[in-house]
Amino acid sequence: MDQVAVTGAEGFIGSHLVEALVRRGHRVRAMVLYNMFSSHGWLEVLEPAIRDQVDVVFGDVRDPGSVRQVVEGAAVVYHLAALGSVPYSYSAPRSFVDTNAVGTSSVSAPVTFTAPLPPPTSVPATPSVVGCTFTT
Repeated sequence: MDQVAVTGAEGFIGSHLVEALVRRGHRVRAMVLYNMFSSHGWLEVLEPAIRDQVDVVFGDVRDPGSVRQVVEGAAVVYHLAALGSVPYSYSAPRSFVDTNAVGTSSVSAPVTFTAPLPPPTSVPATPSVVGCTFTT
């Protein structure tokens, strides 16, 4: 099966998507936001047989270099990375713009401009990035 990439893989939705993709036979590269504990978030609760098949890469969607590392060679990119707390977004709007808008732009750029035709599909699948579509 094809190589796929998932951003936001450490989250609840992302980890379940990763699990489903592995069960369907895909090779999965999962981007996890770097943290000082080297935690893989919800990926850590997956069955070891599933988890062992996932290529986990620490990175940040706001960093184009980390994004390139994750999406390179992927036939499909599922973009789920986002900050999702609406109440907190009023207190720290810049962090939400940086992650949700700039991060989405960082993910869409290599997908749109470096992919062979037809381009990989990028699917925003969290309420924080819904409305962002990638076209060529």
